[in-house]
Amino acid sequence: MIISKKYNFIFFKTFKCQTENFISKISFFLDKNDFVSITSYELNKLRNSEIDRYGHKFFSNKINVSLDYQKIISNFIKNLILFRKFNHIVEYKPKILQHDSIKNIKKIIKPKVFNNFEKFFFFREFEDVIISLYKDKEYKKILKKKNIKNFDSFFERECEFWFYRYMATFSLENKLYCDFILPFNNLKKSYDFLIKKYNLSCERDYFIKSKVNEGFKEKIYLKSSHKQKINKLKSNSVLNQSEFYKKII
Repeated sequence: MIISKKYNFIFFKTFKCQTENFISKISFFLDKNDFVSITSYELNKLRNSEIDRYGHKFFSNKINVSLDYQKIISNFIKNLILFRKFNHIVEYKPKILQHDSIKNIKKIIKPKVFNNFEKFFFFREFEDVIISLYKDKEYKKILKKKNIKNFDSFFERECEFWFYRYMATFSLENKLYCDFILPFNNLKKSYDFLIKKYNLSCERDYFIKSKVNEGFKEKIYLKSSHKQKINKLKSNSVLNQSEFYKKII
């Protein structure tokens, strides 16, 4: 998640699209008035003495996020008046997560920032996303904890959950929130577009990830039943709207 006052854009961090690598690389073009959510990806070098090895200190300054504190306080008071439980109040806490939803972002950021800044994200077909989630080394611990031994059981239990989480990063109530979409299946084109659009002083290769985490080595193939379920989920989302595909560069 990036909110850049320097370039007037908001970058939504989707799942399994090498976004942490992108955030790491573009961070060196941003300045102290920009916000980058905390990620686990190590920056390639120290950009500034004010940041630690992950860039957390420099980029987590809430003052520069254009938070709508009036809305946050108003919602806090409403919760108290309505005698709701205190655990509901944290919904309005000024905290932006790396894979945050449009719903939460709209509650936190000032409308003039959200509405006027250009918004974009990397898009990868969910068929590939769900397979990548299963194969991810980092996700292996979760698989073991839930006693999931194969892709079929994982798909059955997790498909809908991850589909809606994925969609929530760039859409809300079947409305798409973006000005353009970067295709993950053509990263060279995506990076060339960004470099030209924001006049970044680098070559495309700067963004190309040198080492790809392959995760599990086993080959995973979607069955016809898997595809049918995903297609049904897509049919009730913005992925069934022509507007979505028109915004892919």
